[in-house]
Amino acid sequence: MVAVPLMVVAACARTAPPSDGGPDRPRFVTSFGPSTDQPIPDYRQAYDVAADAAKVWFRNDLGDADWRKALARAATDDFARRVRAAEVARPASGSLRPTVTGAVAPRRSSPERIEFVAQTDTAPLLFVTVRVDGAWRLADVRGAT
Repeated sequence: MVAVPLMVVAACARTAPPSDGGPDRPRFVTSFGPSTDQPIPDYRQAYDVAADAAKVWFRNDLGDADWRKALARAATDDFARRVRAAEVARPASGSLRPTVTGAVAPRRSSPERIEFVAQTDTAPLLFVTVRVDGAWRLADVRGAT
């Protein structure tokens, strides 16, 4: 039973060229390539931002000003400006239909941008999150096509 995890660790490690003249040492890599000294993005934060926005999107109990304030709270500066200026239309009705993965499910991702889809009773919506100064922010909400 213990040999399986060790085999997985051994399969994930590879020897990297020494950078400091020292002996070779194992370096763990992802499927995207070699590791770096950059901080690892907190993808859970991206999910939380998108899920919270999806929940706010259909909050009928909030007045318009409070709805816009709640949606803009975790938004990029540009999207927050658009929300506050009423350039982003508030849905007249509808509701979120949570799936097995929760309120939203990832659709496309890169280290700096993750798109999440939310199923609704009308049409799927796309909640776009981007990294800004190391934190995930809501950058857009639009129909998922």
